[in-house]
Amino acid sequence: MIQKERNHAGRSGTLMKSVYHSLKEDICNGVIKTGELLSEAQLAERLSVSRTPVREALAALENEGLVDIRRGIGASVKPITAGDLLHIYELRKVLEPMAAKTAVYHLTNAELEHSRKQFLSLLKLRESPQVQAARHADVDWRFHMLIVHRSENDYIERMMNLIIPNVRRIQAMSYRPEEPAESQSLVLEDSVQRHIQLINILKEKDVPKIQKELISHLDWSLADFLASSPLL
Repeated sequence: MIQKERNHAGRSGTLMKSVYHSLKEDICNGVIKTGELLSEAQLAERLSVSRTPVREALAALENEGLVDIRRGIGASVKPITAGDLLHIYELRKVLEPMAAKTAVYHLTNAELEHSRKQFLSLLKLRESPQVQAARHADVDWRFHMLIVHRSENDYIERMMNLIIPNVRRIQAMSYRPEEPAESQSLVLEDSVQRHIQLINILKEKDVPKIQKELISHLDWSLADFLASSPLL
C-alpha cells in the first residue's frame, strides 16, 4: 500500500515537473504572452494531463514571480514593468563585475575564443531575423553566465539564476519584427562588437578594466531594452 502511494506520488511529481518546465519555457520565450490568462482546463487538455499537475505547476511559477493567481479570476502571466527591468539590471551591475573579479583567472582562451566565434556566427543569420534574434539572446546569456560560472563565488550564480527567466522574457519582448531589417542588423552588429570588446578585455585579465566595461555594457543593454520593448 505504501509502495503504491509512493509510486503514485512519484508519477504525480514527474508530471508536475514536466508541466512546470513546459509552461516556464513558453513564458520565457514569449509563446505565452504577458497578461495572458492560463486556463487550467485548457492547459490540461493541451498537455494531456489532469488539472492537478497544472495547478501545482502554476503555483510553483507563482512562487518564482512569473505567474499571478487571483481567486475568482485565475492565473495569468505576470507583467514586467520598467521598474522590474531597472531592478534586474541594478542587480546584474553588482553581481557580474563581482563574478569577473575571480572569473578572469579561470576563463580559458579556448572558452573565450568559442564565445567570440558564437557572436560572429550571428552575423550570418541576416536572412532569418527571428532565428537571429532567438540565437542572439541565447549566445548573449550563455556568455554572461560563463563569467558567472567561472567565478569562485557560488552564491553569485544562485542569485543570477533567480533573474534568468525574466531576462529571457525581456529579450523575447524586445524583438520587433516590424522594424526594418537594416535597423535590426545595425543593432545586432553593435551588440556583437561590444561583446567581442568584452572578450578581448577578459583575455587581458585586467580586473578593474573588465569590471568598468561590464557596467558600461549593462548600461547600454538596459537603455536598448527600455527603448525597444513596447511593454516597458
